[in-house]
Amino acid sequence: MKKVVSIVVLFVGFLGMAQEKRSHLPKEPLLKELSVEQLATLRTKKIALALDLDQDQFDKVMQIQVENAAFYKAIAAARAENREDQKRPTAEERFQMKNERLDRQLAQEQQLKELLTKEQYALWKQMKIEKHAQGKQRAKRKKRRG
Repeated sequence: MKKVVSIVVLFVGFLGMAQEKRSHLPKEPLLKELSVEQLATLRTKKIALALDLDQDQFDKVMQIQVENAAFYKAIAAARAENREDQKRPTAEERFQMKNERLDRQLAQEQQLKELLTKEQYALWKQMKIEKHAQGKQRAKRKKRRG
């Protein structure tokens, strides 16, 4: 009886290991494959659905997202170029990049604070915090897998 149970447990274990891993399949188009306008449209619509934006707010958020998408596409291109050259930023360059990123984030928050109602802004802040927490969890899982 013990042998039968052992064989069944091993068999189930092997079946579980033989399953296809689907986590490597992309769920949506890769962001680097999208144009600036497509990326801004997707992000703006996601925000509009969550915050129930009116048309004027939608247009202004779209403009902000187009600017952000263009900026970050340019940064991604520069990183890819540096990666090909195997050039790493110095400590001073890293400080400057982080400082500029934080300045852009503060400016964007100020723009959105002026644009959104208090309830919408509070909800947007909560969404931002949750997204940050999800990113941390994803990084933890990736680090554990090695």
